[in-house]
Amino acid sequence: MAKKNTSPRKSPLGQFVEASSSGSAPSKTSTTPAPLKTPLAPTTHRNTLRRELVDMVSRDLLGPSSPNEELPQGEKPGGRYLLGLLAPQNVGVMADELEGVATAGADSVEEGATEAEAAGIDSMFPSAMGMTFVVNSEAEHIIIKASYGRYEQRESANQTTKGGNAARTWHRVPVSVQSQPIPLVPGNLPKWLPEPGRSIEVAGRVRERNGVRTVTVFLANRQQEQRPRDAWWLFQPQLEVTSADGSAIFTKRHSPNHDISKLDPLHAREQQTLSMLYRRRLEFAVGHGVSIHATTDGADPTRASRLETRYLPEATVLKVDTPDERDNPALTGLIFDMKQLANLPKAALNVNLNRLADAYREWIDAEEQKLGDPAEGLAD
Repeated sequence: MAKKNTSPRKSPLGQFVEASSSGSAPSKTSTTPAPLKTPLAPTTHRNTLRRELVDMVSRDLLGPSSPNEELPQGEKPGGRYLLGLLAPQNVGVMADELEGVATAGADSVEEGATEAEAAGIDSMFPSAMGMTFVVNSEAEHIIIKASYGRYEQRESANQTTKGGNAARTWHRVPVSVQSQPIPLVPGNLPKWLPEPGRSIEVAGRVRERNGVRTVTVFLANRQQEQRPRDAWWLFQPQLEVTSADGSAIFTKRHSPNHDISKLDPLHAREQQTLSMLYRRRLEFAVGHGVSIHATTDGADPTRASRLETRYLPEATVLKVDTPDERDNPALTGLIFDMKQLANLPKAALNVNLNRLADAYREWIDAEEQKLGDPAEGLAD
């Protein structure tokens, strides 16, 4: 009698990690990693693997694997996905159900005694999420698109029980509804239901103060939890806001100005430096229970044309590299390798170092010229 294989089944993310370490990509139809069909350049290969890894993490934690996915028999959506859940009204979580903070451990001379974990408190599952943003004075209307997935339990056309009958599995019902143009009039926005007959609503409010219009929009699950529980939860919710004509109406959020004169010189200088370095990284919206992705205008990076909620924010950290002749033609032919410099004759070394100093001086002069350029935004 053959011995039953008891090895744990690898998740798609686990398959990907195993495949990546061996230089191949996981197959969609087999647990055996399959090699890439087309050899990729090293940089392209890294970017492709990074993108696939992010997508797999998203599918594992947030979902869905497909718009109309059917979950495996015996699996519930509430147990499969960890992010992007909106509960029905008044669904609480007991303190003893919350995961403890990883503070436990052995005492050591270097780290001292471990602290006792504070007792948790009962809380509520979130039933709403949204964003707050600023629109320019010319904006008259916005359009809100609400998307989410509901899961219904019904007979499967592909999965059967041990007795050969159709299994009852969970199926995703995708919902994506776009509003009519909504006027930006101070006060409450008109509420609307993506699905008539279900207590799932999109609401908001417009505030105007000192000539600045701030808008808040929310997607809220107002349903009461019944049986089966997962049928009343919302999964993968998303809000997307644009102008009625597609123009870039979203502007920088106005944060309270800090009086740097009240700071000590070190912190005041640091505040000024950070403001200069990140002057082009604007915050167009703040998320409530979620992060925000803004699509900036190609002609004016200080304006955005689209705002979207995201439960898995992404950021690209650019590589910092040493400049070469492609960045500064004055560096052409210069030697930077310390071993080669050490073996140069004194005269050649002086020429090389003098040219490097001249190139550095030219770079400083070019940077100073930017101070008078309005496009650089350095006047303040």
